[in-house]
Amino acid sequence: MKWSVYSPSLGLRRARLQVEELEGRELLDAQPLAALPALDPQTPTALLVHYTPQAIADSSGALTDQVYQVALPAKETLQQALAAYRADPRVLYAEPDYTMQISQVPNDPSFSNQWGLENTGQSNGTVNADIDATRAWDVTTGSLNTVVAVIDTGIDYRHIDLYKNIWINQGEIPPEVRARLTDIDGDGKITFWDLNDPRNQGTGKITDLNKNGRIDGADLLYAYRADGKGGWADGISEDGDKYVDDIIGWNFVDNNNKPFDNNSHGTHVAGIIGALGDNGVGVAGVDWKVQLMALKFLDAKGVGSTSAAIEALNYAVAKGAQISNNSWATTGYSQAMYDAINAARSKGHIYVAAAGNGGSDGKGDNNDLEPSYPASYNLDNVISVAATSRTDKLAGFSNYGAVSVDLAAPGMYITSTTPYDRYNTFSGTSMATPYVAGVAAL
Repeated sequence: MKWSVYSPSLGLRRARLQVEELEGRELLDAQPLAALPALDPQTPTALLVHYTPQAIADSSGALTDQVYQVALPAKETLQQALAAYRADPRVLYAEPDYTMQISQVPNDPSFSNQWGLENTGQSNGTVNADIDATRAWDVTTGSLNTVVAVIDTGIDYRHIDLYKNIWINQGEIPPEVRARLTDIDGDGKITFWDLNDPRNQGTGKITDLNKNGRIDGADLLYAYRADGKGGWADGISEDGDKYVDDIIGWNFVDNNNKPFDNNSHGTHVAGIIGALGDNGVGVAGVDWKVQLMALKFLDAKGVGSTSAAIEALNYAVAKGAQISNNSWATTGYSQAMYDAINAARSKGHIYVAAAGNGGSDGKGDNNDLEPSYPASYNLDNVISVAATSRTDKLAGFSNYGAVSVDLAAPGMYITSTTPYDRYNTFSGTSMATPYVAGVAAL
């Protein structure tokens, strides 16, 4: 990835590493290159050490290959061993011995159009003007332990490319149902990945009530039935808050438990973050596995109130979302909104926000001079995101700011999910923002 969650603008600090003194090493500890088995690229257990010719001569009496594979001592970390060898005057360089492998590319049919993930120069783009997603996927494709709140127009939680990655509120599963369910992957929670296993389907568990061939959020939102043939909405707040049957999120526009997207914006954003990857359908998200919390505060026209945005953020933090995506903007400063984001900061919540799409002239504005909120709130948990083109240039519509904008991400002609199992191509800092939220989640 070209971006890291760590950034000076977030005010975070890495732990200070101190190297302990290590015992002296003789060249006899080293074995010739390729004498040891292949290594896990994520957890190398050996180093490649290039000794000087003189060091080899002094040790063996004759010059041989100067590069050796050295087993990592059992009680030393990789950092400690590297530091020790690099400090040895007989060593020209030392590095981890990683194995090489092809970059993981998903089989989603529209992946070739997703230049933001992998830019091969398609549509006259610039090769490698992307986020290097295929390299990241060699390490991880995501985790269901990460929850990203999509604070937007809602999500089509039935979508064929999203349904498994929709968040389930564990506290709202009726106890009698939970007792019958099996945590298939052993991660300590019930997700749609679990529910789409036949072992979790049937009377008293869940069935495909909307008859679309899969278990999705709409099935769970059907009314609970005593005979076990309904959904999970039993009219009781199982976790004791004011949000009754908030099984997959909340609709702050209509004040109900159905955060369905009747605009398309939120579903498009959700797909950039977490469309199911390598499933042979549609597109791939930055995260192939993630939990997307659907929080609808913008209506069908894409309009919402500050109070609803605050309530949605407070909900996200209370329910354990580590990250929120906020692809919307206003020019009005709100102390109440600032306070809510600051409160989220105290809980370690990362707030990713769109820098904005400029004014009526269609050109981006300088946020240092004309703030755009929430991206311009001066808080170190806010990541303000501008948009780039497939040629790695700042998009003409994108706001910018040397101080107030943190980074830029692909935001022009972005293909992603839209409601009713459809796909579309949108542009805007709204599209750039979920790339960054997705990277933070990954």
